[in-house]
Amino acid sequence: MKHYEHFQVLIATTRRKQYYCSTKGDVYTIDRFSGKKFKLHPNIKDGKPRISIHDTKDPYLKHCVWYVATGHWPTIDENVVPLDGNELNCNITNLKIVDKREVAKVTGPMSQSQVVVVQEYKKEPIEYRSVRQAAKALYVSYQTLLDYLKGKYKNSVLKKYGRRIYLKERR
Repeated sequence: MKHYEHFQVLIATTRRKQYYCSTKGDVYTIDRFSGKKFKLHPNIKDGKPRISIHDTKDPYLKHCVWYVATGHWPTIDENVVPLDGNELNCNITNLKIVDKREVAKVTGPMSQSQVVVVQEYKKEPIEYRSVRQAAKALYVSYQTLLDYLKGKYKNSVLKKYGRRIYLKERR
């Protein structure tokens, strides 16, 4: 882990205010006319804190902190992720930059897929690589099949004599 010296940097200026961000994850505004300093509390959108700066798209707090510490904004192919998984902890010592391809391997559509087995009466079982693929083959919606597998509905369109639908155990 790198050692960072904690400091703050001007990240935006409007006619009335100046916005400063520190490497500890704090954002301050200074009124240009009165000189008063105010601490901003980030807006939480989708579980991630954002900073409301006048006339800008609200940037993520972690991107501002990364900019203050390293001097460059993350590009479209980079993701700033917290080491402890807590999006609210935006201290620079808790942040690292990861390539989007690496993030996609962990959070992509096939990362959490489970094999679904469908066995008709007196036939060989058919394995589908995901719930979505099995739902497509059975002509039902993904959510209907998922609810059936979780046991939410006893009387379902999927329930037929001799048919078994279940998730294959992971190894």
